[in-house]
Amino acid sequence: MFLTLTCVLLLLAGQGFAQNQTTCTKNTACSCTMSDGSGDVNLQFVESGKPTYKDQVATVQKDDYLYSWNPCTPFTEGPAGDQDSCTNMAACQISSDQTNFFGLGTHDSAQFALDSDPTTGESVVSVVYQAASSGRASEVLLKCTTGATVFTVLGEIQQGQYIFQLESPCCCPGAKEGCMGVGISGGTIVLIIAVSVVVVYFVGGMIIMKFVKKAEGLAVIPNSGFWSSLPGYIKEGVLFIVSPCRRSGKYDSI
Repeated sequence: MFLTLTCVLLLLAGQGFAQNQTTCTKNTACSCTMSDGSGDVNLQFVESGKPTYKDQVATVQKDDYLYSWNPCTPFTEGPAGDQDSCTNMAACQISSDQTNFFGLGTHDSAQFALDSDPTTGESVVSVVYQAASSGRASEVLLKCTTGATVFTVLGEIQQGQYIFQLESPCCCPGAKEGCMGVGISGGTIVLIIAVSVVVVYFVGGMIIMKFVKKAEGLAVIPNSGFWSSLPGYIKEGVLFIVSPCRRSGKYDSI
């Protein structure tokens, strides 16, 4: 009886996990919709060439090959015609001497799934391609990040299985057109920090003046004397800067 009850509870728990697990349903060869309502992941926004990412070297499992990938549109590298060649492919492997070309999957075979980031272990959306003729396959991990878009070839993790990684704001669910390379600039960060400091200064200072020092009226503003005198200081500074010009103008008129 106890064993039966345990099995039922485990089954129900597994069903609940499956129902709550986030997925990304394929719309096109380069877009999918998140089941949690966060929006679409649309790789169309990063495509800018044919292929967009061409002849990249592997950085983890290093080898003597180059790799290319185009998110949405099939491309061809090298001579066409050979069933194992890079003809109308989504991803390709090319020998460094440019004599051998292998397809790593077509857009028609694209499937979206959730996978684990090999570096952080966090869940990321990925797109997997298959090359039916050669049995090779490739997977692109789509990491939602800020800043510039970066494509990386991790390499042949298992025999015939190749892993790429795309880090981009455009990999974020719900991203809009123009997201490529968009991030928070250094100037924006400085501005945010400056505004935050000003807000903390005034709000925190007013709270201290009001409830600790029991100030009333304009006196609750921290350093109110300085701020009330500031317009006068600015006026005096402007007059000081302008006055030499006025004197030179009088001498010129004489």
